[in-house]
Amino acid sequence: TTSQPDLRLHIMKIAEKKLGAKELSKLIDCMNLKTPTQMAQAIQKEKCPLFVYTLSIQFLKKTTKNKELDPKDLNWARTLDKHPIITDKIETDFSQRAIVMLHFLAGMASILQALAEPFEPKNDLAAIIDWYKESGIFKVELTIARVNRSLKSIYDDELRKTLAEQLSKVRKQATRKLEATDLNLASLIEKSWKGYVSHPRLAINVLHDYILNRGITPTKTRKIWILIFDGMRLDTWEETVKPIMSSKFEVREEKLYITMLPSETDVARVAILAGASPVDWANYEGGYTSDHNILASRLFHLSRIEGKQKLRITVSSETDHAQRRLDEGEFLYNVLIYNLSDDWIHTFRGDVCELNDNIKGTLKRVILPDLERRIHEEDYVILTRDHGFIELTPNDGMLVDTRRKHDQITRTEKKPVVAYRLLKNIQHSSGYRIAFNNYEFFTVAKGRKWFSRPRGRYSRYAHGGISLDEMVVPGALIGKIVIPRVELSLRCPDLVRLVEDTSSKIDAELENSGNKETEFVLIIATNTGEKEKYVGSLPPKEVQHFVFAFEKPNLKMKHLKFSLSYRGADGKMTRPISKIVQISVKERKDKVEFRFGGLEKLGE
Repeated sequence: TTSQPDLRLHIMKIAEKKLGAKELSKLIDCMNLKTPTQMAQAIQKEKCPLFVYTLSIQFLKKTTKNKELDPKDLNWARTLDKHPIITDKIETDFSQRAIVMLHFLAGMASILQALAEPFEPKNDLAAIIDWYKESGIFKVELTIARVNRSLKSIYDDELRKTLAEQLSKVRKQATRKLEATDLNLASLIEKSWKGYVSHPRLAINVLHDYILNRGITPTKTRKIWILIFDGMRLDTWEETVKPIMSSKFEVREEKLYITMLPSETDVARVAILAGASPVDWANYEGGYTSDHNILASRLFHLSRIEGKQKLRITVSSETDHAQRRLDEGEFLYNVLIYNLSDDWIHTFRGDVCELNDNIKGTLKRVILPDLERRIHEEDYVILTRDHGFIELTPNDGMLVDTRRKHDQITRTEKKPVVAYRLLKNIQHSSGYRIAFNNYEFFTVAKGRKWFSRPRGRYSRYAHGGISLDEMVVPGALIGKIVIPRVELSLRCPDLVRLVEDTSSKIDAELENSGNKETEFVLIIATNTGEKEKYVGSLPPKEVQHFVFAFEKPNLKMKHLKFSLSYRGADGKMTRPISKIVQISVKERKDKVEFRFGGLEKLGE
């Protein structure tokens, strides 16, 4: 049936109608799949959705029987997002349930891997920002939310309960690790506020790095666009916004920054547009101002009149009202601020997965089509955000009493504010005090703690304090895709050296240096018949890694053939492109072979 895919699919569908998951699990018990390793190998190779779904559940029952899930049990599962059922789009009644289980296993493997390595405190802001991204810890909360959804697809009540309990423990472990990193970040800022404010990775440098320091000046045929996605966390950027934006815009450069404290709109966003700390915000007369129009005009060296003629800042650009206003005239400097998740997040009660689903809908329906219409190929486009958010738990609240005796309040005293991760004009011993002038100050929360007030309502999400979730800011130079390009390059060894009967592995990489996502089929095969097929998709500017295993090399192995085909920019699959790599197998001197031919003549 391997040569007849339609027949194979027909047989799968018949089997699914005759057998259910519970019935198939009894058959699996009778098969020679006794260990988790054997089950894992079967899951990776099997293409029948019913079998993959049932076997995944059997694997989880086996690995959770006497212990909690271990990273070692799931290392193999990290690539299951590229399983043949997903990449080949095999469609049967059990396909969706099988896909959910594959994503569950891959998600758990990703989570456990990110949590396995102990966190070593960093001594520099750049080091902790880069670790946050490279370790994968930034997307653990989102992955946990996705994995938690997958539990509904498990028919076994006892297993579902066991996994829910383990997931709860994993969530607490993730929170503890994030807390450790956030407190490390807070300690770096507390030790040297001056070092923090002058650090080159502070978000006030985004526009300096990408525009001013490069001498970029707009013209009528090359406008500057600054896109600020308000409230966009790093996991939202990596998992939702960047993949959707990449369908129409290519990310040409990208760098991570740390936002200006407090990590709230009135400071963090204005600091980006001012290109300076609030201490240095000044109007044309040298007096203090927080007007982002004036500050941005001065950043770009525009006079007061030029600022009004050449610069436009539009808030809530995702609304139809704002988009109609954008049609009224053309400006050289365009700042579009999108309320991706800021205003409504304070009353949102769903998990971060549902939150990202909402953002995805707005981005696809409204934001991306509008940007594609307005921005031209020659335009210069910067995309960033002002701050993210952190998920709060009720037990981490710290009660703040704002009641003051009437005779203690002076006329000039600023009104105190309690806003979850931020206090204004109130001191608190557990927070960090920030002051930019002599008449008002902020106290920001550190780690996972938050400030509550008497009779105040709980909010699941908030921002304003010191945490990597709130403060890590992507800054990217993007450009409109006018001519789609798919440019794949395959990197593999020039020669493979093996030892007879000794298992070995080789690594290969596939890179897409173009500006359009593509689908590919990569086949790696030896001349003696061992073969692996890798099917997947590769976004622009990304690399995928492949591992090919030689289980038991023999002296007949002479070469390895790489065969690659992919979908070009025109949407058509290319003819396979092949590369031959020579194999050298070293003979084992300790190996003795016995031949028993002619035994029937013994005794004649």
